[in-house]
Amino acid sequence: MKIRKTNPGIVRIGTETNPEHAKFALSTGIVEEVLPMKEAIDKADLVLIALPVNLISEVLPSILDQVSGTKKVVIDAGSTKAGICERVKNHPGRGNFVAGHPIAGTENSGPTAAFDSLFDAKRFIICAEEHSYPWALEAAIQFVAMLQMEVTFLSPTVHDRSYAYVSHLSHAISYSLGVSVLEMEKEIEGLVELSGTGFSSMVRLAKSSASMWVPVLMQNQLETTKAIDRFISRLEKVKQLINDRDETGLRDFILHANEIHELLVQKEKAQAKLKL
Repeated sequence: MKIRKTNPGIVRIGTETNPEHAKFALSTGIVEEVLPMKEAIDKADLVLIALPVNLISEVLPSILDQVSGTKKVVIDAGSTKAGICERVKNHPGRGNFVAGHPIAGTENSGPTAAFDSLFDAKRFIICAEEHSYPWALEAAIQFVAMLQMEVTFLSPTVHDRSYAYVSHLSHAISYSLGVSVLEMEKEIEGLVELSGTGFSSMVRLAKSSASMWVPVLMQNQLETTKAIDRFISRLEKVKQLINDRDETGLRDFILHANEIHELLVQKEKAQAKLKL
């Protein structure tokens, strides 16, 4: 939707297996045309793959088969990168591919979740850029600029380790909290009705699509389980401090956790500058 407003001369072609999603995308102007994937790629200069990460790994080799030897650019938007990059590392069309991850989105999914400012001043990660043709990388950076996003370069390994902590772990915690309260709801009727905004904030991510997040957690198994282990150890620490009635230790732990908010404030200030 952002491209439609900022660059109306660009023709947007979609490919979609869900008829209702295709109809919505056409009726709202997200795309101007919906075609079978092979036909859409034949007509496109730039191909953006927005699928669950397991499906990206499945379709990417055949897409690169189709674009190899051309000037077509392929960008993915997967939340994991090491497995996807490994899948095509020796493909003849690897240079046409730019491994990407837009750090933007909500707990909602599908075309109805799109809105104009979704990507404004957000970060777009590009991984293994040394394996992309320079002209493909430049085209990808220009595309990201149209979305008013800031590019950051990371190795696939650092990407997956980083987002295990700041994304994948958050979802695992939210799902676990949601299941815990649903189970307790059987013992305390109306438990959720008693909750406040803090609980709503914590379980917001539990609304996220299973079809998207099961593949993410599976593909980033090693780093995500390491992050979960670290989180469990810190949760056990809180439990021990409470059981020991160690008010000083618990206060110090909470004050240390409070420091994360200063980092978030700095991030918000940096994003605000990008919007100016």
